[in-house]
Order: sequence, then structure tokens, then C-alpha cells
Amino acid sequence: MTEFELTSIIQEVNAQYAGLYGHVLTISFAVIVATHYFLSATRYLLRWTVFLLYSIGMLTFISLFLQGANLKSRALYALNEIPPLERSPFAQSLVDFSHHWLFTATGVIFNVSLWAVWLATAAMLFFWKRTDVTP
Repeated sequence: MTEFELTSIIQEVNAQYAGLYGHVLTISFAVIVATHYFLSATRYLLRWTVFLLYSIGMLTFISLFLQGANLKSRALYALNEIPPLERSPFAQSLVDFSHHWLFTATGVIFNVSLWAVWLATAAMLFFWKRTDVTP
């Protein structure tokens, strides 16, 4: 593969991350709104069913994230295998950044945020009680 193709794969995976994360937040927000208006007054069986379906969806998104991460890591590895004198300045900066602490911290924060959204949604679904406020 050429350097251009490898950097394109990396950029496409990053764009896919942004789109998928937007979907995760939208679905989680929909479950939170449903909890606020409808599910807070239902039995636990319905809540568990909603949580099971939500978890299946979240695991699907997480598997897509992992698939993208695998593609990205292989593309970075292949880019790193190109001799340094044959790399463009952009490719060299991409390889250098992949070894930087910020690259690792971004990956950790991204992974933790996915699990935090899932746990927060579960907590709201099972432990949050709606209190009606009358104006």
C-alpha cells in the first residue's frame, strides 16, 4: 500500500469514530429521556429488557470501534515500516504523534468515555427516581 492509502485509512477511521460516537450519545440520550418520561414508573422486567437491547446496541458500536482501531493500528504499523527517508513530512509527523503520550491518552479517554456513558445510562435506568415538580 502507498503512503497516501495508509494515511487515508487512518483519517477515515478517525472520521468513523466521530460519527459512531455521535450515534452512541444520541442513543444514550434517547434512553435517558425514555427513562425520565416513561420507564421510571415501570417494572424492572421492562427496564431489564430495555437495558439488554441498549447493551446489545452499545456492544455493536464498541465492536465497530474495535474494528476501526485494528485497521488504524495496522495502518500505523505499515506506515512505520516505510523507511524514514522515504516518508513524507506528514507521514513522519503522523508516525511521531502515534508514539506521543497525547495519542495514548486520547485512546484511553475515548475508551473510558464509552464505558462511562454505558454505566451512567444503566444507573439512570435502574436507580434514578423521578420526582415531579409542580410549578
